[in-house]
Amino acid sequence: MKLKWGVIGSAGIARRRTIPEGIMTASNAELTAVYDIDPAANAEVAAAFGASACESEAALLASDVDVVYIATPALDHCGQVCRAAAAGKHVFCEKPLAMTVGECDTALQACAAKGVHLGVGLM
Repeated sequence: MKLKWGVIGSAGIARRRTIPEGIMTASNAELTAVYDIDPAANAEVAAAFGASACESEAALLASDVDVVYIATPALDHCGQVCRAAAAGKHVFCEKPLAMTVGECDTALQACAAKGVHLGVGLM
């Protein structure tokens, strides 16, 4: 079984490293949806990797993805993790998880409340 991945923040590190080197090479993963605030760049990423280009974060979260990879600026992480968890999606977030310890606690609690897994990309 392949996990369906969605990416929020597709045009930066996700495009350069995580999608081609991680998601696309994993035998148990399938990239199905991407979203970025830059619609043109998002469309390019979607075309390059055979995914659907979502017009909003909400559209990506409403899709059938199993896991959401969050590759946006850290200032957005807490809210995006909480919204992904509320949508019942597992989350893999780039570092740092949030801007404060309190925001980290909020993100952790949101995932625990929905029973979804949370991972943080840290070398």
